[in-house]
Amino acid sequence: MKILKSDGDKFTFQISKREKRLLLDILDLYPLVPGFVQPLSKTANPAEIQADQRLLEESLAAHQQENKRQLGAIINEINRSPESTDGGRFSLTSEQMEGLLQVLNDIRVGSWRRLGSPDAARKKAIELNEQNARHAWAMEVAGLFQMALLSVRN
Repeated sequence: MKILKSDGDKFTFQISKREKRLLLDILDLYPLVPGFVQPLSKTANPAEIQADQRLLEESLAAHQQENKRQLGAIINEINRSPESTDGGRFSLTSEQMEGLLQVLNDIRVGSWRRLGSPDAARKKAIELNEQNARHAWAMEVAGLFQMALLSVRN
């Protein structure tokens, strides 16, 4: 995927057929990070922060719903693009790019967590098997698309 044109708030990309298939496959995994990630506090009395915790969970759920709505529009734009032998073209606004980056980050972080939060610095490696290979693939592919989008913004 590469940028063809940047015109103010609109960015036009060229994407190969293979990249398009990969992008649509990866976006189909959203959301991977659950609305409830962890408690607000490990030391506070859970009963005292219950209302705040519920508010956070509701806010995260609303944010995911907005991302899903925006993702639907992005997928429609990608699918609407006419295809040629070298792939297709699609355009995104700055807001859509930001939303797409958030979705890709969710997929990347969610995949990383499902892999057991591997950490090369601590020598905690990924042991690939049939159950988790999809998440290793998703984590890497989401990262590649994130880099492509972020290179446009710099």
